[in-house]
Amino acid sequence: MTTPLPEEVLRGLLRRFGWKTVDRFRDAIEYWAPASGRRDDEPLMFPLDPNGPDFGRLLALASRRLSELYGAEFDRGIKLVELMLDQRLDEVDVRKETDNKAGLISWDAGNRMIESARGLLGAAARASNAPKRRFAQSQSVIAEEFLRSCYMGQTRVGSYVVTALVPTLEPLATSRSESERTTPRHLTGREVTATLVSALEAVQVAVRETREDDQQLEAFEQAVPLGVSYELLTSLQLLTDGKESSVSVEYNQSGLNPVQADAQRRDFEFTRDDGSVIARARRHFEASPEPVHTVVTGEVTLLKNAESTAEHQIRVFGRVNGKPRTVIVNLSADEYEKAVTAHGQKRLLTVIGDLERRQRGSVIENPRFVAITDVPVGGTMPESQVTLWAEST
Repeated sequence: MTTPLPEEVLRGLLRRFGWKTVDRFRDAIEYWAPASGRRDDEPLMFPLDPNGPDFGRLLALASRRLSELYGAEFDRGIKLVELMLDQRLDEVDVRKETDNKAGLISWDAGNRMIESARGLLGAAARASNAPKRRFAQSQSVIAEEFLRSCYMGQTRVGSYVVTALVPTLEPLATSRSESERTTPRHLTGREVTATLVSALEAVQVAVRETREDDQQLEAFEQAVPLGVSYELLTSLQLLTDGKESSVSVEYNQSGLNPVQADAQRRDFEFTRDDGSVIARARRHFEASPEPVHTVVTGEVTLLKNAESTAEHQIRVFGRVNGKPRTVIVNLSADEYEKAVTAHGQKRLLTVIGDLERRQRGSVIENPRFVAITDVPVGGTMPESQVTLWAEST
């Protein structure tokens, strides 16, 4: 009898070969079948209780069945899954449908797929450090560090797939000076994977809302704090132009930051019509004015806090270039507490950062400086003090 594979390895193989759970018997057995339904009609039994009398026998039967079905591909799959578990790799699959049953694609289209995958990963890495509407050359160090840490996996049959394997615990430098340090760094590959999932989910919601809201693109602008950027939309446009496409993310559960079982794999599918909306959003982001370094001092007029989505947003009514204006500011949790204090004490708040002009107002994402002033609401901030603080950043 075939030696049974470890439970984690066997489950990983089933997913890689495109199988999915189709039924379950209590907490004892899961029934798996190929998603295509073409390999075998009889479901495979996957035992769940390690203390059950048939646990080892059923694992061995399942291992033998996959070995008979997939041959040499089964042996290669074992090595890949074991590597992914050992190095704690999240998996990102960027997929493009093709009319060719062998999964072939034109050379130019294949290059665009790889460029799209690289761009999606790089944009997610940049947004993990500091979300922005458009990065241009900023945050390039974190993107380079992250891409260097990733692996490219095997493609799959049926459609053209680019597979990226992300080390979940890899520490990533966010600046040149930081990359020379020997102390641990705080941003990890798992955080980048989570940002990619957040951004793709936000894009799907924005596409739907854009269709329902008379083709307005405000939903894309509101998704910037979730990781949506000009760079991410550019990469998605490369992927979604033409035939149907998708991005799938599977979290490695053996890392230090496991996710809930129902969220372990996330699939994001895009139609040709979705691609048209994404292309419009990309053009809109491209045409928007570049952010301007700005100092805003004023009254906190709105506090919006949502722990479930890590949203900490305020509105500050002050003067920008001598003109009264309300500015939306997205803050960290600590910065938000300062805003709450300023509002409660009726004191002006100073925010310094890059101001972006959007369809429905001005926004500062991730300000460089946030401070409570000694000036009461209704008072005037000394110009010299504002200038000094701006220069100190």
